[in-house]
Amino acid sequence: MSWDRERQAEFDPFWENVTVTGHFYRRELKRMVLCSLGLTALLGYLVFVAKQSPLLFLVPPLVLLLAVGRMLLGGTRERLLRAFQQPHPQCRLWSGEGHLLENCLLCRVGGRLRLIPLEKVTRTRRVEVSRSAGLVKALILWSDAGSCRLEFSGKHRAELEEVEEWISRAGGKVGE
Repeated sequence: MSWDRERQAEFDPFWENVTVTGHFYRRELKRMVLCSLGLTALLGYLVFVAKQSPLLFLVPPLVLLLAVGRMLLGGTRERLLRAFQQPHPQCRLWSGEGHLLENCLLCRVGGRLRLIPLEKVTRTRRVEVSRSAGLVKALILWSDAGSCRLEFSGKHRAELEEVEEWISRAGGKVGE
């Protein structure tokens, strides 16, 4: 569960001087482009087989432009940026990743960027998700602002214990 900036730079040449929002934007843009390509394939079926209007091919780029515009309307904080640029543990989640910063958990879960301050975590609970025959474990975090569900699957299920240890070391309440 370690985060190695040099190793990441080998696979991603644009990794230098990355920020929280830059990392999030890059991952989300990749996800949105792949979804747009899938939508284009489905609309291609409608145009060529079902003889629909070719104007349907304008839908994916318009949806992509709206999503990118909405994504860019966010702000950042200096302390969070400095903490993100320092080496820190990182864990893979079912639909994103989690960054374990010095006093908060920064997660990209399901297309949303969530910031969970550890002093606000009131309790946690570990859950076995039965929809995948027990292959997915979830950690639910409750705070004053609501709850957040982090799902660990496959070989990343072992990282759940490490995340719980990190939360308890940082002063959060685990298993209450």
